[in-house]
Formats: sequence, C-alpha cells, structure tokens
Amino acid sequence: MELFSSFGPHVAEQLEGVRLVEPDETYDGRLSLDLGSVAVELVERPAHTRGDQVVWLPKERVLFAGDLVENRFFPILPDEDAHGSRWIDVLGELEALGPDVVVPGHGEVGGIELIRGCRDYLDAVRERVRAAADHGDFAEARSGLAEEIRRDWPDWDNPVWIDFAIGRFHDELGR
Repeated sequence: MELFSSFGPHVAEQLEGVRLVEPDETYDGRLSLDLGSVAVELVERPAHTRGDQVVWLPKERVLFAGDLVENRFFPILPDEDAHGSRWIDVLGELEALGPDVVVPGHGEVGGIELIRGCRDYLDAVRERVRAAADHGDFAEARSGLAEEIRRDWPDWDNPVWIDFAIGRFHDELGR
C-alpha cells in the first residue's frame, strides 16, 4: 500500500481506506474451484513476477491474465525475477488455451490477439537484443534499439518499460 501510494496523490487518494486481507487458503501450482455453475482454475505462471497467476474459466473461455498480458501497454520487466524468455513461453501456453475473452492487467478487455500482441513484442525485443549483441558494442546499440522499438509500437503506453525489457533480455544472454 505504501509503495503504490507513493505513485502520486491521485493513487494515494484511491487507496485511502483500503484494507489488505490475508488469504485464508493457499495453493502451489494449480487449484480448481467449483463455484456452483462456474468452474475456475487458478494457475501459477511466474514470468513477470514470481507470484504471477492466471484465472481461467474454461467453460466460458475467459482468461484473467493479470500483468502477463497488457493491451497497448509495454510489458513491465524491471524486477530481478522478471524473465522475458519464460514470459514468452507462458504466453504461448495461455494462447494454447484458446480464450475468447482476455482480461489484461492494463488496458481494455480483448481476445486472444492481446496475448499474441504481447508475445510478438517480447519476441521482437529478444531477437533485436540478440542481434545487437552479436554485431558489436551493445551499449552503443541500446539507445537505438529503444528508439526503434518505440517507433514500431507507437500507440502503446508507458515506453519507460522498453529499456527494462532490453536490459532483461540482454541479461539473459549472459554476456
């Protein structure tokens, strides 16, 4: 609460009076719930953070993807536990579910194209970072990469996260 309240007065105001409630049931990996007429699957899929999970309603074909999927919003990879290549794999798993409705962590609700869009972006960043690292001075190429990526996704919000994605994928190369 303290961290998010520090994002600005408008956020702090929205959080005023909010009380965190500790969970009374936990699970590892997967938990299926029967809510009467609705079957719900809770599935851990760490990639953006080590606590990522999705909520899947198989009968309704609705996926609540959290921050694993964004709509016109650059994926957030600043944390040490964010892993870009794992994220790409997880997005492939989510796409294989074949959801009709995808509720992203940021942006408007959409369909499976939201998953594909995030995966395409992360794939492109990974490949561009790999190519830049293979062809010379990565530090020199880094700012050009960020500008190129911004040009290719001009209608996406929060471009501050581009540099973090570039850095995470470069770290994965281990060079």
